Amino acid sequence: MTEIKRDERVVSSAFRGLMRACELFMNEDERERVRKAFEFSRQAHSEMRRKTGEPYILHPIAVARVVVEEIGLKDTTAVVAALVHDVVEDTDYTVKDIQAMFGRTVAQITDGLTKISHGVHAMSTMQAETFRKMLLTMSSDIRVALIKIADRLHNMRTLKSMKPESRLKISAETSFLYAPLAHRLGLYNIKTELEDLALFYTEPETYQEIAKKVRATGPARGRYIQNFITPLKAMLESHGLPCEIFGRVKSISSIYQKMKKQGIPFEQVYDLFAVRVIVDVPEQQEYEACWKAYRLIDSLYQNHPNRMRDWLTRPRPNGYEALHTTVTGPGGRWVEVQIRSRRMDYNAEKGPAAHWRYKDNGATPADKKFEEWLGKIRSVLENKDIDAREFFMEVKNDLVTEHIHVFTPKGELKMLPPGATVLDLAYEIHTTIGHTAIGGKVNYEAVGLNHVLQNGDRVEIITSKAQKPDISWLDFVKTSKARERIKDATREQKKAFEEKGKKFFEESLRRYGVAPDDRVVDELLHFLDMDRAELYRRLGMHRIDLKRMSEFIKAKKAELAGESAARTLDFRVGRTFEGGASSDGENPLVFEGQDASFQMAACCSPIPGDDIMGFQDPKLGIVVHRSVCPKLRNLLAIDGKKAVKVKWNDKRQLTFLAGIKIEGYDRFGILINIVKVVTVRYKVNIRSITIDGVGGVFDGQLKVYVIDAAELEHLMEELRKIDGVVKVYRTEV
Repeated sequence: MTEIKRDERVVSSAFRGLMRACELFMNEDERERVRKAFEFSRQAHSEMRRKTGEPYILHPIAVARVVVEEIGLKDTTAVVAALVHDVVEDTDYTVKDIQAMFGRTVAQITDGLTKISHGVHAMSTMQAETFRKMLLTMSSDIRVALIKIADRLHNMRTLKSMKPESRLKISAETSFLYAPLAHRLGLYNIKTELEDLALFYTEPETYQEIAKKVRATGPARGRYIQNFITPLKAMLESHGLPCEIFGRVKSISSIYQKMKKQGIPFEQVYDLFAVRVIVDVPEQQEYEACWKAYRLIDSLYQNHPNRMRDWLTRPRPNGYEALHTTVTGPGGRWVEVQIRSRRMDYNAEKGPAAHWRYKDNGATPADKKFEEWLGKIRSVLENKDIDAREFFMEVKNDLVTEHIHVFTPKGELKMLPPGATVLDLAYEIHTTIGHTAIGGKVNYEAVGLNHVLQNGDRVEIITSKAQKPDISWLDFVKTSKARERIKDATREQKKAFEEKGKKFFEESLRRYGVAPDDRVVDELLHFLDMDRAELYRRLGMHRIDLKRMSEFIKAKKAELAGESAARTLDFRVGRTFEGGASSDGENPLVFEGQDASFQMAACCSPIPGDDIMGFQDPKLGIVVHRSVCPKLRNLLAIDGKKAVKVKWNDKRQLTFLAGIKIEGYDRFGILINIVKVVTVRYKVNIRSITIDGVGGVFDGQLKVYVIDAAELEHLMEELRKIDGVVKVYRTEV
C-alpha cells in the first residue's frame, strides 16, 4: 500500500469516527455542512503534515471530536469551526473566505482562534495579544474558548514529536493559562489532563516517580476503597437512596502540588484518592437526597470539622454543584467524599458549556454567573495600557475558581478569590465605596483595609467623604476590578511617586559611581523582578528594602569589575563559575548557532546536569534558567519567542555555586556534623553556612561549590542521614 493510500484510509476512518459522534444531534443538512467543512479543510491543508508525520487534517478532526465527545458540545457550528480553525492561520485563505463559505458566525469563531502575527501593541507580545483576542471573542461566543481548549488538549497529547524547547514553551503556556481556563469553564477532566501532560514534559523525572508510586500502591488502595465503600453503599440504599459509589485517584499534578505546598514526600500525602457518591433520584428530589446522604455518611464515619464544602447552597461561579466532606475511614485515614446527583455529576464532568444553546446571532448562555465573570474581565481585556506580563497576571487572577463567601450587614452574599481584602469587597460593592473606604468591621471587630477576609465573614465597610484612593492600595488588593479602579484614580499620584523615586535612585547610583544605563542597573531590575517604573514608584513610596538593593549594587559592581571576593579556587579543578564567564574565560554553556552574553538566573541557580533553557533579555543578554523554574515558565507563557536553546559544555572543568536548605531538630554538635559531611567526606568547598536554632528546631542555609547536579544530589542525600536532620532540599543562592 502506498503512503498516499494509507493516509487516505487513516483520514477517512478518522472522519467517519467524527460523524458517528455527531449523528445523534445532526440532521442531514447539518451533516452535509460538516462534510463540506471537512473537504475544504483537507484541501487547504493538503500539502501540510504535522511534526508527527501524519496528515495535518487529522488535527482539526481530532479537535472536533474533543469538542463533541469530551467537552460535550452538541453543536454543528462548533464542529464546523473546529474543522476549519487553522485554515486562516496556516494557509492563504482569509476570514472573508470562511464567511463566504460557512457564514458569519463560523468566521467570527475562526478569527477569534487565529493567532496574531503582526501589529502587536508596543507594551505587549504576540502571545498576550492572541490570548486577549481569544478571550474578547469568547465574551460574545463561548465556543471560541471551548474549541481553543480542545485544540490545546490535542496539541499536548501529540507534543512528544516537538523539539524539547518547544515542548517546554507550550507546556508552560498550558499550565499558566489554558489549564486554569478549562477549570474556570468547569472542564475538570480536561484541566486535569492538561496539568498532568504539562508536568510530564516540564518535570519528567518527577512525573515518572510519582506515577510509579501511584501504581505501586494501587492494589492496597483498591482494597481500602472497597472496604470504605461497601458499608457506605449498604447504609445509603437501606435508607432509600439508590446510588453509585466509586473511588478515583487524584491526578499526578494534584499530588505534586500538594507535596510542594506542604513540603512533604509522597508517602505523607494522606488524601491520594477521593470517593464519589452519585445519588440516583429524580431531579426535584436531588438536593434533599444529597443532604440526606451527607448526614448518613457523617453518622458512619467521623468528619473533619474544617473540610466541609457546601456547593449546593452556593454553587461555584461556573455552576458546579456538590457537597464535599472529608471523613476518617478504616484505619484512621482521611478520605474526601464528593456527593452529587446524576445531573450534577454530568454537569461537573462536561462543564455547563455542554448545555448552552446558541442562536445564529451569537451565544446566549443561560448561566448568569458565567456572564457576570465575563463582565468582570472585559475591563482588563480592553485595557491597552498594561504590558503583557501584567495583562497575563490580571487575567490569571480572574481564572481562579476557588472563592470565599462573605456577607454584607444586610445579608447579601459576595464571592471573592482567596486572599481578598476588605478593600476588594468595597470595590466589589461599588467603585465609590472603594474610593472612600477607610476600614471595615469584620464580625463586628474593627479592621484595616488590608485585612484578609475568610469564608463566612460578615463585613461592613466604613467610608469617609474625605478619603481618596491611594496608590499603595495596589500592594494588597487581589481582584482585577479593584486594581483597575485604583489605577484609574491614582495616575497622577503614581507619576509623582515615580519622579521622586527616580531622583532618589539616580542620586544613590552616583554615590556608587554607577551610571543610570549601566549593566548593574539592569541586573538589579532582573534581581528584584520589576521594571524601572515599578522600582521608581516603590522607592518614591519608601516601599523597598534599601539595604538589600545597596548590597546587590555593590556586590554586582565588584563582580563585573573582576574584584568579587566570592570567586575562590576549587582545590580539584582550580576554577569556579558564578555568572557570565568562568575564571579563565571558558564558556560552560553552548548556545545553538550563536555566541552569546549570558548569566545564570538567581531565581533557580542552574548547575551542570540540570535541564536548562535560556530567555533573551533585551539588556542582560541570555538569562539561563533551570527548565523547572516557575519564573521561566511564566516568561515563556508571556513571550515564548524569546526562548533560547542552550546546553552544558561537556568538559566539566568548573565548579558552580549551589544553595542547600537544611531543617531539623537542634542538638549539640549538629553544625560540626554538617560541616564534616560537606568538607571531609565529600571534599566540597563551602562559601557560607548559617544555622539558626529556635525552640528545639534549626533552620540552616549552605552555599557550596559543586561540579554538577548529581554531585549536589549525592551531597544532600548524605546530609539527610545525619541524626536530627528532617529536611534537605535545594534552594536559590
